[in-house]
Amino acid sequence: MKCNKAFRASLLTVIGLMVVNGLFVSVTHADQLKKITPVYIDSNRVIYSEEKSITRYIGAVTTVREGLEVKSDELVVYSNEQGGVEKLVALGHPTYIKQMSQDGQYIDFRSESLQADYFPEKSLWVLTQKAVAWKPRDQLRIKGDKIELFNNNGQLEEMIAQGKPATIRKLLPNSDSIDYRSESLKVHYLPQQSLLTLTEKAVAWQPAEKLRVKGDQIDIFFHDDNRVKKMTAYGRPSRVRKLSLIDGQEEFRSKSLRTDYFPGELFILTKNAVVWKDDGTYVGEKIEYDLETKIAKAVSEPKSKKRVRVILQPQNK
Repeated sequence: MKCNKAFRASLLTVIGLMVVNGLFVSVTHADQLKKITPVYIDSNRVIYSEEKSITRYIGAVTTVREGLEVKSDELVVYSNEQGGVEKLVALGHPTYIKQMSQDGQYIDFRSESLQADYFPEKSLWVLTQKAVAWKPRDQLRIKGDKIELFNNNGQLEEMIAQGKPATIRKLLPNSDSIDYRSESLKVHYLPQQSLLTLTEKAVAWQPAEKLRVKGDQIDIFFHDDNRVKKMTAYGRPSRVRKLSLIDGQEEFRSKSLRTDYFPGELFILTKNAVVWKDDGTYVGEKIEYDLETKIAKAVSEPKSKKRVRVILQPQNK
């Protein structure tokens, strides 16, 4: 079925409300229909297949529903036997998604990808092929081969990214300067908990501190203003390399099974910890490195029979 321009507006409104009314909200009872916000779809033409229960919107497609806007070249809606929507597929070069906050005051998240699938029952967007997602208020950008966005009533609750690698760039608040950047095979972001977890071949850089952290898993915690509060790396081993802010020479490097980093303050290395500095090598179950004084301190754990060891390098006269 094709439509001319004169018939376009009324046809799209009717089909959009009938077929896509339950698109972003799961509806199981007739009395719930009154609570659903309408979905408006605008496109150059529409093709409906009753046999396959598929509706295709083609050409400059714009889908709008209460704070959500999707722009694509094509939109495909798959319906089930009960008339509900099982899945939506938006295709474009690229497809754009913009979700406003619940109060409409700011953009909660936005994205672009060649394909975006939506699953109403899970409130889940799945972005594939050149996928990029932004969380503007957190100054966060994530790129990956696949990005999953769990969106609840106009609020991003969870983001999962996969890639070879998936990359992150986080800016400082109200700045164009990079707070940190990272790459890993998997990313798990929980905005409400201010927690970002990198797994599998994880590497994080903090350019302002000339710092690199490697691990099998890196957990990054944020302050309320979205600055990095703490970074914890786990690995066999996790590794750190820190350059001097003055001359760019290596300040220290380390390895341990666990690394806790408090930006601008302290490193705490635990379990099989080793720190290499120009003045010597420090070995122990726990080593603290003060970023202000640049002093490494090997500490013996309570009730532990393991000893600490320091190898001092002779200074050239």
